[in-house]
Amino acid sequence: MPFVWIWLPVVLTLVYGFTMLYLNKIEKVDGPYPFFRIRVQGTLRTILWMIALACAACAFAAGVAGLKLLMNGIVG
Repeated sequence: MPFVWIWLPVVLTLVYGFTMLYLNKIEKVDGPYPFFRIRVQGTLRTILWMIALACAACAFAAGVAGLKLLMNGIVG
């Protein structure tokens, strides 16, 4: 399985996240999740949320990729 399949969900999550942050910052939307409300929680907390979400997306994608390798008998 190509390494890009692990990073693709992370990149897509970040694109969505930065888009929603921008829309929240210019007051076009409010939310849809609490961690996007940059005006309410502040910049530092928002940055920490984005780092945590990117790590979670990467871990989930890597876990799915590893599970697929195990099921195909390539690893283990």
